[in-house]
Amino acid sequence: MLERAKKFSIEPEFYNTLTNNCTTAILDHVNEIRTEKIPWSLDVLMPSKSDKIVYNLWLIDTELSLQEARDYYQINTLSKKFASSLEYSKKIRKERK
Repeated sequence: MLERAKKFSIEPEFYNTLTNNCTTAILDHVNEIRTEKIPWSLDVLMPSKSDKIVYNLWLIDTELSLQEARDYYQINTLSKKFASSLEYSKKIRKERK
């Protein structure tokens, strides 16, 4: 992934909503290293469904239901609050109850 990102500084890559977007690029990289490939589906084209894909493939380590995990790990409010903080990644994470 880093090699691909470095290449962008020399040679830009065409962005395509269906074939080359943020989610499809990550899927391609993940499938390069996984024995069991993540299948293509319409959900892959919708970044808002990424959590559903990884949840259904048991790639999220949680005992929560998908909706409970979405509610628990939802960070938009915290993300906005700490956007300029140097400790952003620490501050947006909730401690388990």
